[in-house]
Amino acid sequence: MTKFRKAADAAGSEGRQGVGLGTDFRIESRQVTGFGLVLNEKVLHVSVFARGNGRKQEAQPSRMERYTQRRRNRTT
Repeated sequence: MTKFRKAADAAGSEGRQGVGLGTDFRIESRQVTGFGLVLNEKVLHVSVFARGNGRKQEAQPSRMERYTQRRRNRTT
């Protein structure tokens, strides 16, 4: 088993009722972060991403903006 898989298996998770059907859950640890969807005790979807060596990383510059920060017809 890879280090990534071991980190994902060891990470804690927290579940909440989903917007639609199923349970939405979040995976969080110093090494990984992710999310998934469970319905009738079956995992329908899961995505797990590695964090940078378990350290906090500076935010990388991005052209993407939060939805709340976007403006229509922006003139820049």
